Amino acid sequence: MPLGDPTLPINPSLPVILGSGIVSIYGAPSVNGILTNDVNLQFGIINQFPNSGAGTFSINQSVMFRLSDAEVITYGSIPYFLLPEDKIILTENNVEPIP
Repeated sequence: MPLGDPTLPINPSLPVILGSGIVSIYGAPSVNGILTNDVNLQFGIINQFPNSGAGTFSINQSVMFRLSDAEVITYGSIPYFLLPEDKIILTENNVEPIP
């Protein structure tokens, strides 16, 4: 299982227990500078997943998802996207930037 980027800031976790298969994500740009022309696609950093066990993803991992698949809630003035794991489109590998 790939690990997230430990250099990224971690926003506070939501004071909730997430349901099975749901991840909490906060919006952040692509860690590799990937851009999309589709306004419905969003990058974000996984901030929390269910206590029920290890899933496919890890905390602080950069992922892409469709905004229409997510529920948005705000905690401490930070918007979080609640998303079923199977709706994550891709995960980013941490690579050296292209010069």
